[in-house]
Amino acid sequence: MLTIEDNTLEINVRHASWTRELVQTTLEPAAYGRAAREALRQTPSLVAPGETRAEEAGAILSIAVSGHPVLTTIHAKSAYQALLGFADRAAMPSAYTYAHRRDDALGDLCANLEVVIHIARIGGRRFIREICLTDGCDHGPRPRCIPLVALDFDEDGEPCWQCSASVHGDSLHWNGEQQTPAALQRKLLELRAVTAARAGSLNRRALEEVLARAEVALQADNGEQALAILRRAWGERRDLQLLATTRRVLELRLDCVTQHTAEAERALAHISQLVAVRHWHEASTAFFTLYSAVEHAAAATPNGGWQALEAQINSGVLAERRCEEQLTRARNALAGGMPHDALAALAALDLAQLNPTVLLTVLRVRRSTLQVLVANGEVGDKALSALDAQIVGVERASEATPS
Repeated sequence: MLTIEDNTLEINVRHASWTRELVQTTLEPAAYGRAAREALRQTPSLVAPGETRAEEAGAILSIAVSGHPVLTTIHAKSAYQALLGFADRAAMPSAYTYAHRRDDALGDLCANLEVVIHIARIGGRRFIREICLTDGCDHGPRPRCIPLVALDFDEDGEPCWQCSASVHGDSLHWNGEQQTPAALQRKLLELRAVTAARAGSLNRRALEEVLARAEVALQADNGEQALAILRRAWGERRDLQLLATTRRVLELRLDCVTQHTAEAERALAHISQLVAVRHWHEASTAFFTLYSAVEHAAAATPNGGWQALEAQINSGVLAERRCEEQLTRARNALAGGMPHDALAALAALDLAQLNPTVLLTVLRVRRSTLQVLVANGEVGDKALSALDAQIVGVERASEATPS
């Protein structure tokens, strides 16, 4: 981890592999840019120039283009203006690589720096005013910004934030038709692979050491210490051997096993109810809460095992997410006078995975589409009648289903 600062030591990084570069541009105007250019010789995992003020932007951008993660700051009125200002600085006459090439600088910037966070001082306090994602450039060129978070204030003047997406697992789930930019989505997938590799590397030896330490504590009749050891390991890796050892600890402590079993079974019954009515996101949250506690995971086991239940819930979450995306496409197609495209979007859905509320929404959009086709004489009235009967059946089933 490499930081670059000009004249003042302001950054403090608590990291064993931190290298601090301090330059004095008052004595050597090109020192900042030189430090940024030479940063790659140290093969850093992250380069964090303290502030981008002038032509050093060209060198900083060249680091990002080389594939290294870069974190820096710049003064601007908004996230959008920050991108334009950075490109202007990168194209200054004495800048590295991008001198007099502003359009190229802006294109590379929006292709290699994915997130812009704008912080503003309001009423003497600092607030995150907006978070935007970059998605390349439009003609002009102009940065294509996707708003992710925006600051607002309620009637009492208290800050609140409007979020255009929520986090599910390791991906962004958008409320509207926006989608995660392809470059950022690719990095999220790469991060998932890296995380999985690291999780698998609480390697066998480390796992055996954890189990041995827990066994020693267990033999010394120190169940609380054994549980503490197992909890830490469970947070890093969900291994069945950790569950088996936790069960042995609980069996020696009847008061604990009774309490944890009762709590786990109640939570498991609640998850089963959510799965039965296909409320996938709520089921996912409840599952994570229950399964993250090794005592609860050891005290109760769902039919088919934890992995089967998790796979079922993840499948439902993905189906619901895909449904929302396809509904957006269908509505847009219908509004654009393309009912056949709307039907094609809805036909791709697995209706058996949807809860009655979402299913009704799908069926009603399909009905609106069929109405257009009936009016055009492309479809007979029987198709509409059959769909109406299906809608009535789902409505009755929804009324009979507990929420």
